[in-house]
Amino acid sequence: MDSASRIPFRTASRHFDCSACGYDICGDEFVAIVQGISHAAVCARLAETQQSLEEFDVSVAFGTAHAEESATYKTYKALKDEADKVMYKDKLACYARHGWKPRG
Repeated sequence: MDSASRIPFRTASRHFDCSACGYDICGDEFVAIVQGISHAAVCARLAETQQSLEEFDVSVAFGTAHAEESATYKTYKALKDEADKVMYKDKLACYARHGWKPRG
């Protein structure tokens, strides 16, 4: 992971008990699988992470997906696809906040 990618990763790690996380890191994206916390709490911690990253003048987009243990089984791919959709929506909102134009 390059140094620019490490800032969001380390900042997010401070807002979660990382002993309960699993990670999949690829390029400038990473996935955290967090157990034992509500979806609302994850979203709140991600908002704290975004606020902390503003100190570094770093903009990030987050996507989340949630599966209850008692709910219908969802595959990793289905959850990742769901989180990707949310992340791209957040990315467009981030662009709008900064007055940036999306590429492509």
